Order: sequence, then structure tokens, then C-alpha cells
Amino acid sequence: MVTTITDAIPENLHGTMMAEDQLAVIFNSTHPLASQPLLIDQYLSAKHILISGGGDKDSLIDRALASSGRERKVFAHVPFFQSAIELLLTTNSLLTTPLHIAADFAQRNDLQIRRLPLDLKPHQYYLLWHAKHHQDPEHQWFRELCFPLLKGHLEKMIDQGMTLLHTSK
Repeated sequence: MVTTITDAIPENLHGTMMAEDQLAVIFNSTHPLASQPLLIDQYLSAKHILISGGGDKDSLIDRALASSGRERKVFAHVPFFQSAIELLLTTNSLLTTPLHIAADFAQRNDLQIRRLPLDLKPHQYYLLWHAKHHQDPEHQWFRELCFPLLKGHLEKMIDQGMTLLHTSK
């Protein structure tokens, strides 16, 4: 089994959608943008951290920007979310990430969340499994055990992220 972002389930897999999530921007609470709304010009002129591990999370943003002849200023590429957060806490940089991840890190660190100042479609999160396991009773039992836990956590963090977005500047 795997949890992932996808627009469609490939033919050799089965799955079920857990939730939809949007992208958000996080930065440390001492960042100059902390006291104001985040506008597109500020977003583009800021320094950005990109996460290189675990798949391509940034091309959707960069393609949308490139279609209008714009691009972000990349400050650093890091392999993992934790290294990105450590860098966010010590620099005036931005990280664009799914809202549920932003909410999780903002609750444990001195970070602020803002809406991404671009209009992008939400991500759809799925729990997927290979077709050869679809009828396996043990696999079915495990999926039925895991799905509500994963979905519940994802929905809870998205709800908390939405609350943080509505209380930010």
C-alpha cells in the first residue's frame, strides 16, 4: 500500500481517495512577511526552499509561474521536510507545501502559514494498492484498519491548517 497524490488511479492499482488538500506557504514568525498578507510579487521576490526527496512536489507551481513568464528564487534544495523546517527557522525563506504538512509543522515550531498566492487545483490524496492484493482477505483487513486512521489524520491536519490560514494576516 501507498499513500500518494494522484489525479487518476493507474490500471494495475486499486485505491480510494482520502482527502483533497491545497498548497500553502510557511515561513518563520520573524520573517519580514509575517506582519502582512502574502501577495504574488512578495512570493516571487522571496527566497524559496525546495524539497528534492520523495518525488516532484514543485513542478506544478513552477509550470504555473513559467506560463506567465515568472519564476521563484530558489535559495536551497534540501532532501527532507525536517531539513527544510530547520532552515526555515533560521533564515528568511519560504517553503510551499501541502496545507496538512504546513499545519503539522506550524503547531510544533514558530512558523506562520499563508495562502499560496496562485490559483492551483487541490491535491487529491489516495490510498493505493496493487491489483494482485485487491481480493486478499488479509490485505482487505489491513486496508480497512489503516484507511480511517490515515484519512482521519489527514482531515484533522487540513482542518487545523484551514483554521491557521483564517487566523493569519
